[in-house]
Amino acid sequence: MMIDGVDTSNLRMTMQDLAECNLCARGSKRFLEKKGICFRTFLQEGLPLDTVIAWNDGSSNKVVEHILRKNRP
Repeated sequence: MMIDGVDTSNLRMTMQDLAECNLCARGSKRFLEKKGICFRTFLQEGLPLDTVIAWNDGSSNKVVEHILRKNRP
């Protein structure tokens, strides 16, 4: 998927991205587990950004925007 000139197909959301958006680990863990994501696996591998985009959630969208800004050409 292309958004604002950024190809999102190879991008992943990581814990570093969440921290850079001032989202706490405890709340992020609860949120991801409600979405069916194993938090330990997320910490090790990250999460495909296209998955996060599909959620279309307020907090998630904030992180998506942050990752897109970091990866703009």
